[in-house]
Amino acid sequence: MRLGTAAYLTLFTPLPDATVRFLRSLGFISLPGEGTELLFDGALLYDVRRAERPGTALSYTVPDVANAAAMAENLEYTVAERSRHHAVIREPNGLSILLAGPEMMRLPEPPERFTPPCGAFAELSIETDDIERSVRWWQNAGFKATTRKETWCTLDDGRILIGAYRRGTCPHLFRTPSVTFFAPDMKERIAALKAAGTTFVQEEKEIGMEGHAIAESPDGLLFFLFAG
Repeated sequence: MRLGTAAYLTLFTPLPDATVRFLRSLGFISLPGEGTELLFDGALLYDVRRAERPGTALSYTVPDVANAAAMAENLEYTVAERSRHHAVIREPNGLSILLAGPEMMRLPEPPERFTPPCGAFAELSIETDDIERSVRWWQNAGFKATTRKETWCTLDDGRILIGAYRRGTCPHLFRTPSVTFFAPDMKERIAALKAAGTTFVQEEKEIGMEGHAIAESPDGLLFFLFAG
């Protein structure tokens, strides 16, 4: 099974204006959207939607929601929500995967890739208590393991990279999901972002790694800005 045609992130938030301002402060650019706020980080699209409860979903566009939900059920995936326009799958570690039909989301053609001040998008990061189970789940969803270690694995479906980490592997604040960015000059980028007003919930002294810092959006999504 392949989850969908195009991957993006949906940020559900009671404070969409604040979330949009936060993303722009990292260097994301706004794109035209119908009934939603769309932003682009140079590689990945972000759909910011007003909701009472904050949360983040890995989202895919699908041509036929009913067919996609049926395929997920055939794989014994948990389909938590469904309508004519969308379905939501729950990944074993709690990540919501939104399958959006054409009536719910039509993504614009993104502009050329670029690297924003926060660095280059690397992966959507998740924690797991069972790395083997998580890898099998994502492989059944059409992902291939590109880097495999004892306590973590990177998986790719040609649309987005997922980094799965055994709980406790990473020596810093972690929530599922979090978004990871890399840049060789991240230390300087972090300093420039701080000078422009960005605040960080953890910095290199707390993390114990030079050129590493973590920012948090108003809706609670963590952004890992790591040197590398």
